[in-house]
Amino acid sequence: DERLFTIAAMDKTHVNGNTLPHDQFLFGRISEDGGRSWGAPFHIYTWSEKQAAMLHAGSMLDSQGHLHVFALRIRKPLDGGIGYVRFDNCFGENPIYSEMPCLDRYTGSLNNCLETSNGRLVIPFSTINGQKDSKFVSGVIYSDDWGLTWSASNDIAVVSDEKDIESGAVEPIVMEVGENTLVMLIRTVLGVFWYSVSRDNGQTWTQAKPTKITTSNAPGCFTRM
Repeated sequence: DERLFTIAAMDKTHVNGNTLPHDQFLFGRISEDGGRSWGAPFHIYTWSEKQAAMLHAGSMLDSQGHLHVFALRIRKPLDGGIGYVRFDNCFGENPIYSEMPCLDRYTGSLNNCLETSNGRLVIPFSTINGQKDSKFVSGVIYSDDWGLTWSASNDIAVVSDEKDIESGAVEPIVMEVGENTLVMLIRTVLGVFWYSVSRDNGQTWTQAKPTKITTSNAPGCFTRM
């Protein structure tokens, strides 16, 4: 409707015995003039979680008008999962909350959200199981019913001798490049991006391979020209 919407969060900044208890909530603002000015912030949702930090990771509006919000549900360092809530619209109506049991592992960040041409929601994450010497693996969660239920893809590994905490397959992003065909670009500590391909709309992914794209230890982003 030509308006702009932004979402932000109040959350716990530290997860330890000294964390001050307070509500963790989402709030939004709307611009009626293309972003030149913004209305007053309005409350959207208060997370019910009290024992973990609910760090706002990302959000998206789907083609049906639902607002999907994802949170890093951090219980303690390298221990957590994904918090998720769906609303009927950006004003927070009819919230449906889930702790995303299909991928209940520590999650670092979320870099993009995708709705494919056939209406599947595909959300890439990198996760770690918190065990000693474990490395990050990448994958996606996906939904075919606008976020009411979710499934997880296979894990995608980047194998190396690196021992850094950020080694492995980190902070993936995905793009649809053809019918049922998605490409994932993966951050690594190896000096180049790696990639994986799915030919079933995100459900399964090929073994990761290195690209020839030189990069620092940082994530990328896709832009379609």
